[in-house]
Amino acid sequence: MVTLPKHVVWIESEKCLVCGKDSNGKPQCRDCYYETQNHMDSLDKNGTIRKYRDYYYNLKERIFIIKGLEEARKQCNKLIAIAKVNQNINDDTSLMDRVYRDIESLLNSKQPIVENEKFAEERQEKDEIKSRINTAQDGHNVDSDMEVRIDDTLYKAFILHCYGKSIDEITEKRKKCDWFIPICNGKGIYIEYWGMDTPDYLKDRKEKEELYKKHNIPYIGIEKDDPKRDTQTFESNLLRELKILAEQKYGFMPEWKK
Repeated sequence: MVTLPKHVVWIESEKCLVCGKDSNGKPQCRDCYYETQNHMDSLDKNGTIRKYRDYYYNLKERIFIIKGLEEARKQCNKLIAIAKVNQNINDDTSLMDRVYRDIESLLNSKQPIVENEKFAEERQEKDEIKSRINTAQDGHNVDSDMEVRIDDTLYKAFILHCYGKSIDEITEKRKKCDWFIPICNGKGIYIEYWGMDTPDYLKDRKEKEELYKKHNIPYIGIEKDDPKRDTQTFESNLLRELKILAEQKYGFMPEWKK
């Protein structure tokens, strides 16, 4: 059930503000509400008012330039999550006071896709990919919501990490990892999120895994079907696996300053 603070003005509607589905008079339908809850779980609970405001307005600007309506809707659910967490943690209502009006304005600015236009479906998919902007709490622009969750897990645990770094140990072909965790003397652990299953993607994945094995490079592979709703379990498992692998390979897991 969605409970609005007393100061938030919401004109009751039978439709979800974000996706337009039935919502029984609430601002969000059940699916959008749960998506917002998942985003809330992944946000840093120690953030300042300024930090949440910066995160909110940066995301709002990115939603404005997104062309694809579906991707814009997903990011709007994240916008609500930021406003709610800021209110819960800092007792600051400034973002909640405006988030529903902002979302209505942002989504109204999106142009509907012409259904009968030739190659409309293919063009829509390309626009979605091109406009997909997912920003983690540390500012890394990643490729999906799941990658945001992984990056935020490392960030909240104060683990130093690089996103999209070249794999220097691989000399045969130029390859980049999803994440690199430096451990000792320029060496470290790599993390890959296998989020697609297209033929070209699977071919590249196989090649990269073979190169990791050939060069004895320690890495953690995360499948797209790994737990997504149980954020706490996913984060705990990832951090535990990272620590075990670091201790096995290098004898220790470094601690960085908070």
